[in-house]
Amino acid sequence: MRVLEIDSPGRNEGFRRDVLTVTARLSAQQFSYDAKRLESANIHATYRLRTFTKNGPGPAFRVTILAAWTGIGKLSRAGGSSTYHSACTLFHYTFKDRHRSATATGSLNGKSLGRSTDASLAADTSLTIEHQC
Repeated sequence: MRVLEIDSPGRNEGFRRDVLTVTARLSAQQFSYDAKRLESANIHATYRLRTFTKNGPGPAFRVTILAAWTGIGKLSRAGGSSTYHSACTLFHYTFKDRHRSATATGSLNGKSLGRSTDASLAADTSLTIEHQC
């Protein structure tokens, strides 16, 4: 599973303030990105969605998302770990992160969402260990 989060801040060239989080199985043809250097990413996929209201689910409909990100600036890295005890339980967390500023363009069902210079590309790994006595 890959999670794609698209956040379109309202202060850049016509983007609306929306956050779309999609958890789906995407093929390499639908979603690609340069995980090592974070220089680019692309998505072209169609999803079946449904609106839920207090009266229950609405009819299903399809949306097609087309977006492209281009990395700009310096690639930054971060990482760390923490360990703590609580009674007889040991918790340990470790992470590594890479991120870079980006520009982005996109469309939803063929309607342009505009261009943003306030985008980013990121890749991270993390490990959480919980050990009980």
